[in-house]
Amino acid sequence: IRPGTRDRPEVLRAMASSESSDGLIDDLIKLPVLDEPTLLENIKARFLRNLIYTWVGSILVSVNPYAVLPIYSQNVVEQYLDNAKELPPHIFAVADRVYKDMRREGKNQSVLISGESGAGKTEATKLILQYLAAVTSKKSQVEQQILEASPILEAFGNAKTVRNNNSSRFGRFSEIQFGGEDGIVGARIADYLLEKSRIVFQAPTERNYHIFYQLLAGASDEEKARYSLADPTKFNYLNKSGCVSIEGVDDAEDFETVRNAFSALNIDREQQDVIFGTLAGILHLGNITFAKKGEGCEVQNVESLNAAAGMFGVDPAMFQTALTSRSMSVRGQVTVIPLKAEESIDSRDALSKALYGSLFKWIVKNINITLSAEASRVRSFIGILDIFGFEHFKVNSFEQLMINYANERLQQHFNQHIFKLEEEEYRKEKIDWKTIDFVDNQDCLDLIEK
Repeated sequence: IRPGTRDRPEVLRAMASSESSDGLIDDLIKLPVLDEPTLLENIKARFLRNLIYTWVGSILVSVNPYAVLPIYSQNVVEQYLDNAKELPPHIFAVADRVYKDMRREGKNQSVLISGESGAGKTEATKLILQYLAAVTSKKSQVEQQILEASPILEAFGNAKTVRNNNSSRFGRFSEIQFGGEDGIVGARIADYLLEKSRIVFQAPTERNYHIFYQLLAGASDEEKARYSLADPTKFNYLNKSGCVSIEGVDDAEDFETVRNAFSALNIDREQQDVIFGTLAGILHLGNITFAKKGEGCEVQNVESLNAAAGMFGVDPAMFQTALTSRSMSVRGQVTVIPLKAEESIDSRDALSKALYGSLFKWIVKNINITLSAEASRVRSFIGILDIFGFEHFKVNSFEQLMINYANERLQQHFNQHIFKLEEEEYRKEKIDWKTIDFVDNQDCLDLIEK
């Protein structure tokens, strides 16, 4: 819908009926010529009229407008609930289709959301959840709790990158669980491939995970004193990229949203204190520096060491020993080997990444404890896969290779089901069919897998 139009049913229907007269096609399969320039030109023409969604058969193509369009209100949800087939392409139409297929067939359904970084995958996931929460006739607390999980996962799993201010740096598969009478009874989240290297390094103009900046901006004065917090520019894990804020984003306000979401998901104040203390400990750990001493090294800034040890509840002296040496056991004899300063830095960073990864897993586990329904109550589920987008940086880590590999596998899955299997079916039925040329990435996968 064009900005400023009201989300009335007649407006949506007018959009749907006027597209053909304007020469715009809402389903690219209906185009008389199926070549790349024609497809892209139609998508571009629609986008310029704020028609960001286009069908390709059962696939929905979405182009991120980087603007808020008035097409996601409760009124629009209700319109698609009533008559999705007659309305324009929309993410709600996808959610409506999988829900009704699940009810009709009695089988689990899944939505695969893929695209490059910044394409709007995370927002699409939230919109599908919004629709599914509204579609069921039986309402309960669980629908709201499912929606409350999103700000937590975004705070701990999303970050500003060069291309995207809210880029998912992990993959997740969300199961929305339905009971015998088609009402939502629970949900379960599986997380994949959290980008832990971001904890200790960010490229220029990027940020660490949102939660660090939210904590520093939104913590109370008492909490700032308890966790020994300071400005983001004072922490080595936050100040190397030259970016500590995002235009138009209020980190303090977002922190309050995360707090409320924790409470809604039964993560109490005591548990929150442990979470925030761990985050503060990681920041102090990143400030620990080392200087050469004999064959090994020693901690230079004891203040940061003591602050980190206090957050983790460990003895500072033992903590320093763990950071500056390693132990080797040979035939029952333990030998302590001092580490050089560079090795201690690597040890410090490895510990930070492991701590954050474990904290993230713990949060997801506790969200699932609240959301998951007993197996006996679940009749079927709708799965939503939201995975980080393909990116190419000046320097690419092993984690980025795995992210890109996962995207290549998804593309192969798409090719297999949309092109290869369909063409095989046409050949079996001896239908006159002109093979569609598409980029097959099998060679790329073979390079990695074989």
